[in-house]
Amino acid sequence: LTMRLAGGMLGVRLASALFGVVAVFGVYLIGRRLGGSAYALCAAALLAVSAWAIDFSRLAMPNSAAPAMLSCGFFFLALALTRPQARYFAACGVVCGLSLMTYAGALLATVSVPVLLLTARSVA
Repeated sequence: LTMRLAGGMLGVRLASALFGVVAVFGVYLIGRRLGGSAYALCAAALLAVSAWAIDFSRLAMPNSAAPAMLSCGFFFLALALTRPQARYFAACGVVCGLSLMTYAGALLATVSVPVLLLTARSVA
């Protein structure tokens, strides 16, 4: 879509930048759900200025979608843990599963979802 709108290398870099913005927004939503607005702002600001996130967003690599998808997946996980509904668990699984198609390193984060669910279940 961004290739059609902007064309050429600008379109590729625009897509990466948009994925970076989505990742920061996803981290903000996770922080707000789990710790409040101040916590969310700090977490989003730290991600926005981290070298790793900036490199992923500016280099137009195919794996630039992984942080955005994982942040959305973990947001759905936080939502599912605070409001247990099947649709939130399903959304978490779908989004984390799709992240595996963009970056093989996302496997580590995706495998952590069942571990977090088991830990949350044993604490509750």
